[in-house]
Amino acid sequence: MPEELELLDYWRILRHRLWIMIVMVVFGVSIAFGYGQFMQKPNYEANAKLVIRHSVDDASALASEIDAIEANLKMMDTYKEFIRTPVVMDKVVAEHPELGLRSGELASRIKVNAGLNSQLLTIVAHDGSYSRAAQIANAVSEVFLSEAKRVFRVSNMDLLYKADPAPKDLPAPVGMNLKMLLAIAFIVSSMLGAGICVLLAYLDRSIRSERDIQRVLQLPTFIELPLYMESKKRMGGRKASMPKRGRAGEDRDVPLEK
Repeated sequence: MPEELELLDYWRILRHRLWIMIVMVVFGVSIAFGYGQFMQKPNYEANAKLVIRHSVDDASALASEIDAIEANLKMMDTYKEFIRTPVVMDKVVAEHPELGLRSGELASRIKVNAGLNSQLLTIVAHDGSYSRAAQIANAVSEVFLSEAKRVFRVSNMDLLYKADPAPKDLPAPVGMNLKMLLAIAFIVSSMLGAGICVLLAYLDRSIRSERDIQRVLQLPTFIELPLYMESKKRMGGRKASMPKRGRAGEDRDVPLEK
């Protein structure tokens, strides 16, 4: 079947140029190991949580307690966008110069998460130092609370807990670990090596086996003739013709195109 022939051809191509794939895998994994072990910088995350509670004052303005909770949940997306605005970021930079960050840099190090149907708002900060990440999370949380009360005139938002700048056990850095990096490098380099093998086979215009003849001429092979080579050794003072078993084209490449 044509499909089976194509699969066999691909397998023969990869087996014939297996050394290319081995070189690519060794090269790719070595680069990934060197990057992950010596060049990749650790990245830490610290978070502070805010809670939006249901207050008695706000309940008087709403039809029921359920309506109040739904209103708070709808405000979550607004709060998430508001935290990253210059209104909050500029004030954090002004009040905390020890961070040494500009507004744009600070916004890029902040993520805001809110669970589904949850009244908890998590402010996550990441930095190369865990202590600094905790300081960023706490500073943004405090400024956001004050600005949210001023802009939205709410009084039902509190800081549930702050990030600890100096924990007893330092959290592990986040991001891609070395094992995952090596696995990805192995897969990518293997695919790249296989692609190079197939490309070289596509560019190669020579015949090496009867399968190549069948593929090019679209004709079956009826018979195979042994190739006889004249031996360089003399036997009994005469040249002996020693048969060398082989298939047509295995010892000498025959170009398809001139």
